[in-house]
Amino acid sequence: MKLTKRLEVIADLVDRNAVLADIGSDHGYLPVYLVEKKIINRAIASDVNQGPVDNAISTVKQYKMENEVEVRLGSGLNTLSMDDKIDTVVIAGMGGNLISQLLEDEKELARSVKKLILQPMTTKIELRKYLLNNGYTIVEEKIAIEGEKIYEIIVAEVGEGELWDEVYYDIGKRFDTQSEEYATFISEKLKKYKNIVSKIESKGGDSSKEKLEKVKNDIRVIEEIISHID
Repeated sequence: MKLTKRLEVIADLVDRNAVLADIGSDHGYLPVYLVEKKIINRAIASDVNQGPVDNAISTVKQYKMENEVEVRLGSGLNTLSMDDKIDTVVIAGMGGNLISQLLEDEKELARSVKKLILQPMTTKIELRKYLLNNGYTIVEEKIAIEGEKIYEIIVAEVGEGELWDEVYYDIGKRFDTQSEEYATFISEKLKKYKNIVSKIESKGGDSSKEKLEKVKNDIRVIEEIISHID
């Protein structure tokens, strides 16, 4: 099975012999791929909608993995129980606020997991803040690029992590800053912040001065990071 680049990067973050839950699994490609490659032996794939559940069941049957990959219908982590002995949870392709809510809804089970692999489509700032303010530490971050789309993948574990300066909730702090993907990512962030400066300056007014200085300081942080990229 061939994965998209986004799912390939996520798959590379799953430890060998992990017991995986793929929440919002859609077609079930990730768990089936990981079993096929003998990285894991067992997984649960779940989705809140019947259509994606049916798609996942079809994929599992196609690859004859009914004994290794169980497909469940339901919302978030409430499809799981402690008896499943899940040690790795993937939640990919949802908004950061929704991911945060799913972790909050099943807090005890979420905190029993060894590794969370999270790929928010939106509100990444809010997800990072939720994690670092709710007893998680962010241990690794990865970039996946598909065409014009840049995906951020966050790996978190239970533990008291440091709180970050505000800009890092947007640009992350656990990326491999020497990777080609990161260079593309951080350059796009710099463009975004410079565009914000242009908009603030075009409006003018004393009320914008504090915000303008903050954004310019964020730009200095990003430019310092870029200056150390080989």
